[in-house]
Amino acid sequence: MRKKKSIIFYLYLFAINFVAAQGGILADTKENNAASQSREFPDISLKLREEKVSFWVKTLSEKMSEKGFNKKLLEITPDVINLQDFNQTSYRIKDQGVIKFLNGEKIVLVMHSSHDDAEIGDMILAFTDKGEMFANQGHVCGGIIHFIRACDCIPDSKEEFFNYFYSDTDDKKMDKI
Repeated sequence: MRKKKSIIFYLYLFAINFVAAQGGILADTKENNAASQSREFPDISLKLREEKVSFWVKTLSEKMSEKGFNKKLLEITPDVINLQDFNQTSYRIKDQGVIKFLNGEKIVLVMHSSHDDAEIGDMILAFTDKGEMFANQGHVCGGIIHFIRACDCIPDSKEEFFNYFYSDTDDKKMDKI
């Protein structure tokens, strides 16, 4: 139990560093005047975003450490399209879930939408069963994002997923943090 809590603590620290490294990019929404505020008070805006993301990650870490959290997660299964001119494998992520791979590994995916809090923005975090953490800041549209690959193949492992699947909104893979 102690080892699990220390892993969550380190994941929490990595997430804060990831956000700081991203330069405090704010989501562009009508409700948010943070963009103009960031021009006037750049240090305050960045600090506020870091604090909000830090709080979100801390809350998420506490939630994930609760007994039975993983049992509540829905399994995310791949959709495979195999047409004459088009092949694609897609994972549709809505809010949170777990992907189980053919080799027995699994990753837990949790997302945040800028519609819920523009200062945190769109963010997808993936936690491996080995304590690694990955992130992507692709656009979460309606609480949904897809990770796709242009082939009709199901990944054997988390490495294959992280190396070849990318967000359908920003065409970027998940970055290890």
